Amino acid sequence: MRSSCLTVAVAAALSFVPMGASAQSVDLDLLSPNPGAAGDEVVSTGRALEAGAWRAGVMAHYQGNLSRVNDSPALISDRLLAHVALAYGLTDWLQLGAQLPVVARQSGNGAVGSAGIATPTVGLRASLMRQSAGAAADLTAGVTVGLPIGTSDVFGRNPGVSVLPEVAVGREDGGIRYGASLGAYLREASGVAPATDAFPAQSDVRLGASISTANDEGPRGELNARLAVGLAKPAVGAEIMAGVRVPVWEGGEAFVLAGPGFGPLMGVPTFRILAGLTFGSPAVPQDLDGDGITGKDDQCPNEPEDIDGFEDEDGCPEPDNDNDGVPDTDDACPMVAADTEDGCPIPDRDGDGVPDSDDLCPDEAGPAEKKGCMILDTDKDGLEDHEDRCPTVAGIAELRGCPAKDDDSDGVPNHRDNCPTVAGPADNQGCPAEQKQKVVMAGTELKILDKVFFNTGTARIQARSNELLDQVAAVLLSHPEITKVGVDGHSDSTGSAATNTRLSQQRAEAVVKYLVSKGVDESRLTARGFGPEKPAESNDTAAGRDANRRVEFQILEQADQPAE
Repeated sequence: MRSSCLTVAVAAALSFVPMGASAQSVDLDLLSPNPGAAGDEVVSTGRALEAGAWRAGVMAHYQGNLSRVNDSPALISDRLLAHVALAYGLTDWLQLGAQLPVVARQSGNGAVGSAGIATPTVGLRASLMRQSAGAAADLTAGVTVGLPIGTSDVFGRNPGVSVLPEVAVGREDGGIRYGASLGAYLREASGVAPATDAFPAQSDVRLGASISTANDEGPRGELNARLAVGLAKPAVGAEIMAGVRVPVWEGGEAFVLAGPGFGPLMGVPTFRILAGLTFGSPAVPQDLDGDGITGKDDQCPNEPEDIDGFEDEDGCPEPDNDNDGVPDTDDACPMVAADTEDGCPIPDRDGDGVPDSDDLCPDEAGPAEKKGCMILDTDKDGLEDHEDRCPTVAGIAELRGCPAKDDDSDGVPNHRDNCPTVAGPADNQGCPAEQKQKVVMAGTELKILDKVFFNTGTARIQARSNELLDQVAAVLLSHPEITKVGVDGHSDSTGSAATNTRLSQQRAEAVVKYLVSKGVDESRLTARGFGPEKPAESNDTAAGRDANRRVEFQILEQADQPAE
C-alpha cells in the first residue's frame, strides 16, 4: 500500500517534467529544507509525523556567492530568502509536506531581479519502519514535487516541474541520532548565462548525512553534510553545516545553522546561514527500549526497565545479584537465590524440600507425602513402604516387595517356574524331569536353550524347532502376568543389511504366528526384526555368524502378581 502510493506519486510528477522546454528560467538553489523539521533541518533522518501531528516553520536563509563557476564572478553574490514550511501526518505512516521560499533581496553580476517567489514544493513521505515500534531504525521513502510558478528574473523558477524522490534512514542510540538520505533531483538541464553553459543548472544525485544530540530538554547540536553530483555535466558540490536548536516553548524550537560550500556545481554557495523557528504538535519523546518510560525520566534509554516483572520509575534494570528474580532493593537475601517474595530461602533444616513450618520431622529428612518424616520400611524387606505393594509382608524386589509364591511346593517360586502347578526339580525349571525344559525364565527374558531353525534364506520354521516353541507357548500360557513379549529376529552381517533385516522380520512374524496357533493371545506378542544390528558375537568367524542368526524372547511388560 505504502510503496504503491509513492510509485503513483512519482510517476505522476515525472509525467510533467518537460523534456524540450525553454531554458530561459531556472531555480538556482539546491537546498530543500525538511518540512516541519521531523528530523534534522536540511537532511531527512527517516522520521515522519504520526497521524494528526503537525509541524510548521519559518526561516531566514542567506546564501553567499551563489552559482559561481571556477574563477568567474558569482551570478548572485548575495541572496536572502524566507521560507514557510508545513508538514502534517495524514496517517500513522504517511506525511504531507509543503514549502514556499521567497527571495526577499539579492544582488549579483548581471541583470537579476531583487525579489520574488522561488519554487514552491509539495511532497509525501511514507514511514516504512519506526525504531519506536521495535524496528532497528527509522526508514522513510518520499517524493517532493517543485512547481514551475516562481519568479523567473530572480532565478527562482525551473522550466517545468522538478521531482525529488528520496529515501532516508536514521537511528537513535545513546542520546545521539544518526541519519542518512539518498535522493535524485530531476529537472531539465538549463544554461543560465554564457559563462556557465559548461556548468548548467541540472539534475543531480544527492547524498546527505547528519548527526545530532537527541536530548528532550535544553539545546541540541547537529552537524550535516550534503553532496550533489550533476547528471548532465560532470560537476560535484558539497556543503557542511553545523548548528544548534534551542527549545523556546512546548513544541517550539529556535535554530541556527551555518557552513561552507565547495565545488563548481551550479547552485552551491560558498557560504550558507539558516535561522528560524519550528513549532506545532509537542514532540512525543521516543521510547526506544519499549519500557514505557520516556525522555529524561528514562535514565537507561537503551535498556528496558521492566526486567522479570519488576519496575520503578527510573527506566533502568534493577540489580539482581543472585538472579532469583527479586531485585536487590527488595531482596532480604541479595546473595542467596530463592523463589520467594522476599528473596530469602524458606527455612528447611533437614534439607528435604519440606519447609520447617510444614515439616513434622524438621531435623530428619523425609518425603513431602509423609510431611517430611523419614520413609518407613515396615516389613524390613529393603523396599520403602511407598514403593512396596506388600508393605506389611516381607517380599522380594522382583515382585515389588511381595513374597514369592510356590503353588506346587517344589522349591521353585511361581514367577520362575515353567510348570507352576506341577512339582519338578529346580534344574528343570520346576517341571517334571521327563519334560526336559529348553526355556528358562531369566528376569526380563525367556531364555531358550536351543535355536529356532529355519530353511535357508526363508522364514519357514523347521520341524525340529516345534518342541522348543511349544514350550515357549506353554510358559506364556502358564504365566498370564507376562503381558507383552518381543519376539526378536536377528541375522549375521553376510549380504545386504536391508535384505537381512527384512528376512529377520519375516522370521519373527513366523514365530509369532506359530505361538498364536498354540493358544497364545496375539496381543501379547510383538515381532521385531533387527537384522545384523545387534550381533551376539563377532561376525568374523563361522561360529560367530551362526550364533548371530537367532530368535530371542524379551519380556517387555509384566503385570504385578497378586499379593497374598
